[in-house]
Amino acid sequence: MSIATETLRYGWKIVAGVVLTGATIYVADTTQERITQRDAIQVIMGTVERTMATQTGTNSDGSAIYAVAPPSFVRSWVSTNGMTGTNFAWMTNQVTNTISFYTDRAMMVDLDQKIKDLCPYYVDTNTVYDGTTNIAMLTVTGLFASLQIGDHTNQFTSIPCWTNNVGQTNCTTNAATFGPWAWRNYRVAWEERYKVLNVLTVTRQQLTVNSRYRYGDEYGTNYSALVSLISNNWSTAYGTNYAPAPGCWNFGVGDFSGGQIFAIEGWSSHADFGDKYFTTNLSKTVHYMTISDLLGYPDGSNGIYYFAFDSGGVPGISSNWTTLRTIALGYGSLITTQALNDANYNFPPVADDLPSYRATYRGWTLKDAIIVIDWQFNYCTNQYW
Repeated sequence: MSIATETLRYGWKIVAGVVLTGATIYVADTTQERITQRDAIQVIMGTVERTMATQTGTNSDGSAIYAVAPPSFVRSWVSTNGMTGTNFAWMTNQVTNTISFYTDRAMMVDLDQKIKDLCPYYVDTNTVYDGTTNIAMLTVTGLFASLQIGDHTNQFTSIPCWTNNVGQTNCTTNAATFGPWAWRNYRVAWEERYKVLNVLTVTRQQLTVNSRYRYGDEYGTNYSALVSLISNNWSTAYGTNYAPAPGCWNFGVGDFSGGQIFAIEGWSSHADFGDKYFTTNLSKTVHYMTISDLLGYPDGSNGIYYFAFDSGGVPGISSNWTTLRTIALGYGSLITTQALNDANYNFPPVADDLPSYRATYRGWTLKDAIIVIDWQFNYCTNQYW
């Protein structure tokens, strides 16, 4: 007869009869030494969902593309046919991604490699903020050292340090060993995997940008006419324009000068970020972050200088990472092309009584662009230590 199971998340199951409620070992000052399957669930499912968060796209058949593929395990379990006497028989049941009453050591060894493979695809959250110069990725050696995991390099604890014959003359202390799972369940082994997974919360993906910029000078004797021209036709071909360039977006900056020439300023932007696909099994928030710089060259012939935007939602020129947009995607699977749409600066009123006016357009280069994804995971989320 088939083996009864209960449904977990992400298509996984657990054999029926396992107690899923109650305290786990992953709490501060726990004295619990016996490992239960509700403790194991945290590490197993925590690994599964963090692999799912590494999805980077989809194949033509709709299947997902992952940086670290989710684990999958097929096992053959033996049960009876439920009959007695001469009708009794053993039956082999094939199960997929199912947790049993006991620890599957081979599964846990395989999951160890998944955990290590995941580390370089997750971001060091201490380096993610507006103004940062380097959004760093995690490393196995860095995490094992900072969290004091196992040998502090790349091996989990296999058997913890222990002492025998305590209080006797032949008392000896046995040093901890490191490497694959031991054949006996030790609490520290589960705690170490939990701690590493707890830190893996944020991923990043590189963006491909389809965008354009503009550059040119225009003169006129009618200020209002120039303002109208820029306000209404900023995104159309006008003046001296260069062809679209990958990695640039269109923040036009008008320059100001005193004296006989009064230069007006305005801005407009247009950058398209391509589609991105995500797992629908996890909730997430997506942050668009960029590094930008000024395009073009200073023109000092008429005392012209640049304005740095610091209001109206427009980022200033910065060689550091800046958040442009945040999207609470929830369980959505796709971010379609996101555009920084054409917009216009509100020009100040100026009397049309000067001999001439000049409008100078500048753009911004987009040196780099990424999305940073903050995942709301369901397992290994309690930083109890």
